[in-house]
Amino acid sequence: MASMDARNAPQGTPGPWPHRLALATWIASIPLVLFGGTVTTMRAGMAEDGWLNPDGHFLWFYPLARRAQSLGFFVEHHHREFGSLVGLLAIGAAICAWRREDRRLGRVLPGLALLAVCLQGLLGGLRVLENSPNLAFVHGALAQAVFALLAATVVYLSPRWRAARATEDPLGGASARSSSTAAVLTFAQVVLGAIFRHSGNDLALSMHVLLSVGVLASVVVTCRHLRTAARQGEELGVDRRVLLAVVVRLQTLLGLQVLLGLLTTFFIYEVSGGMQAPVSLGEAVFATAHVAVGALLLASTVEAALWSRRVLIPVSGSGWSAVEGAR
Repeated sequence: MASMDARNAPQGTPGPWPHRLALATWIASIPLVLFGGTVTTMRAGMAEDGWLNPDGHFLWFYPLARRAQSLGFFVEHHHREFGSLVGLLAIGAAICAWRREDRRLGRVLPGLALLAVCLQGLLGGLRVLENSPNLAFVHGALAQAVFALLAATVVYLSPRWRAARATEDPLGGASARSSSTAAVLTFAQVVLGAIFRHSGNDLALSMHVLLSVGVLASVVVTCRHLRTAARQGEELGVDRRVLLAVVVRLQTLLGLQVLLGLLTTFFIYEVSGGMQAPVSLGEAVFATAHVAVGALLLASTVEAALWSRRVLIPVSGSGWSAVEGAR
């Protein structure tokens, strides 16, 4: 069936596989983020000795019976395995895009994603080999940026992106600016959250909470712009439904993230007894979910910035002619 899809692809298109492999890479990175968040929450970053050959066994061939020796060991080991899986898929996506994509950025983005995944894996390995808390923080914060880059690659390589046509809209510039601002603020909030999770610094937590107001405002403004632009497109007979889909994701993730933030704070301080106390089940669940949803929210703000430029700003006014040039 896949080969038939490729044969039936319109002339001049790369076929489905660059997008499929990019999507598979991003999907595999979701459990990677979940396991990584759990490792930090459980303070299990050094639960497993070694890097690629823990206890003398190659990572993928580690005995099944010994993987569940402790919860910390289990999440740390499988975090590394998913990391290697994401790396392999990223290699496949980059090679496939380089061979089949006719757009310059369509070849560059998967390559950048692969480099970012490799850098992230190297940081993770050095963190283990050197037992470095500072590298653990950098590794955790950079993971969110890599996740967003993988999501951006999926969007750009999608058939819907290639088929989309921009129609100038007065809200195009405002949507692009507000969504870009939301992405920057969300990443800054992620970094502050990582500082707090790795150090327990109350000032970082206070700044994290304060910055959430900016994230909330910028996402709300972005959603209003995108919804208005979609409604105006409908009146003009222009298909901008993708903007409404982005709005739904942004609103859902934002509301869920606020709720998870409140629950995480409650369980850390009221149930567990603070950052230095043993981790309660509620803290483990909600703190990890808060990290994962934060990554999805960051990816969605980047997606909003991309679609704002693609749908609402014509090529001549957005610079897409430069980045989408053919070979």
